[in-house]
Amino acid sequence: LEAGHDASAPNPNGDTALMLAAAAGHLEIAERLLASGSDPNAVDAQGHTVLMWAAQGGHIPLINRLLAAGAAPSAVVESTGFTPLLAAARAGHLKVVERLLEAGAEPGAADADGISVMLWAARRGHARVVDRLLSGGADPGSKDANGVTASMWAAHGGHWPVIQKLLDAGADLNAADADGGGALLWAARKGWLPVVEKLLEAGALPQATDRFGSTAEGAATKAGHLLVAARLR
Repeated sequence: LEAGHDASAPNPNGDTALMLAAAAGHLEIAERLLASGSDPNAVDAQGHTVLMWAAQGGHIPLINRLLAAGAAPSAVVESTGFTPLLAAARAGHLKVVERLLEAGAEPGAADADGISVMLWAARRGHARVVDRLLSGGADPGSKDANGVTASMWAAHGGHWPVIQKLLDAGADLNAADADGGGALLWAARKGWLPVVEKLLEAGALPQATDRFGSTAEGAATKAGHLLVAARLR
């Protein structure tokens, strides 16, 4: 920098020095780059911003500095719909999620596939992030472009604590996706016996069928999860 190098100049991959510092959580380097004029809203070749890189890594001090420098908390990658908040929720960084919400990030943002902040957190099993989003008014029954709910994504991953929080917040236990499958079928297909048992105890309907005529038992049998299938008979 002292030799006159452009602080915002990208490398051949389109990454600036500030992006690399943000991804690694190097606050002091980021401070120096910002002081030298590096753009806090620069984007890489895929459209990801500096703040997205920092959010993905969970680097709170650096995120605070970027926000103070004018980084946009709700910047969107045009091709994917990705935002800093989606990055933080997907990675399970609760403190980052809270900070971005405080900064005005859009809590209902969704990517190009309709997978929202809530859905990403549920899909990855981040119960504390889900709890924070629910307390902030997020819809426990929100769906992606294929009608898949947060409960279904959580069931797919075997994340009962997430499902419990969603049910407590009013999620429909027997909601169906675009193919007619519900959380029970999703859990059965993946062989999550403890989750299947808890869903049944909570009132999930074992006889429900999807548009192909498959029940949760049938899905479990087809996938080779015989203990799950036996429990569903």
